[in-house]
Amino acid sequence: MRHRATILGLMLSAAFAGWPAAAESGTGPGLRIHLPRQLTIENDVPTLGQVGVLLGEEGLLDRASKVTLGRIAMPGQEITVSRTVILSRLAAAGLDASCVVFSGADSVKVSRPHRTVTGGDFVQFASAYLDSAPKAPGVRAFEPVAAPPDLVLAEPQPALTFTASSAKSPAANLAIIEIQVRQGQTVVDSRRIVFRARYNHRTVKATADIAAGDLVTNDNVLIETVASDYPEPADWTAPYGLVARHPIAAGGTIRPDMLTSPRPQAIVKRNQNVVIQIDRLGLLITATGRALQEGATGQFIKVQNIDSQRVIICKVRDEGTVEPVF
Repeated sequence: MRHRATILGLMLSAAFAGWPAAAESGTGPGLRIHLPRQLTIENDVPTLGQVGVLLGEEGLLDRASKVTLGRIAMPGQEITVSRTVILSRLAAAGLDASCVVFSGADSVKVSRPHRTVTGGDFVQFASAYLDSAPKAPGVRAFEPVAAPPDLVLAEPQPALTFTASSAKSPAANLAIIEIQVRQGQTVVDSRRIVFRARYNHRTVKATADIAAGDLVTNDNVLIETVASDYPEPADWTAPYGLVARHPIAAGGTIRPDMLTSPRPQAIVKRNQNVVIQIDRLGLLITATGRALQEGATGQFIKVQNIDSQRVIICKVRDEGTVEPVF
């Protein structure tokens, strides 16, 4: 019996070294197939002669080697050809599958040469572009929302170049970068990567327990700069001088709604005698009154004129006198 190997001829002796002597003498099965675990082919329709090492009669080898085993539809796709698939395809081609003996792997993974530009690669290109561009005030960094799909290209490929540009964003805290993949002047494909802006944002944390009504000072709070999804308010100011509405535990973050302005200190007490002054056109008129309410500078309180017993509304002055409101 005349034998020949259709491919991988240098592997022939190793592939069939373990076969019985009867098979080598020509008294065994008509077709022997050795399968590797994995291989790469240049075309998209693998044949049995490409994926395995064949041994058998010349006429049988010619027919068997041309049996197709599927299709690789796109670059990067990998198909698995099992022994069962091979037997089925041989039978469909009119060849006696019962005369086949296998060695090697139970199945072979077949692919074409390809180059993959991963989603992570696109994110790196876009990040480098963002890092080189001026940032808006307060922007700390940009974080990708998600990596785009991989781009798989058939090999061989000419040199690839990547260009980045900004696309219109639907929101102020989002940046969209488009990466184009080119071969020379031809755009092969493109990917869009969405980034979320991270802003510098100052937060206030209590370094000690703060009771309700206590003033916020640099002794009981610490201001830290952290990353936030939203920019800091333009009118942000340190909360020193404000007071706690409720008790605040040490280590807690202090929000603006947890603080309020301190209550003005009263300089006129209830039932205190006060001087009522009217200063108009150089004419100063004074009288004595009794405060019916306490009040701080600038506040309006009720005052009873001691002489007339009339109750009037007066504005508290800095020095503790009151001025009637007409």
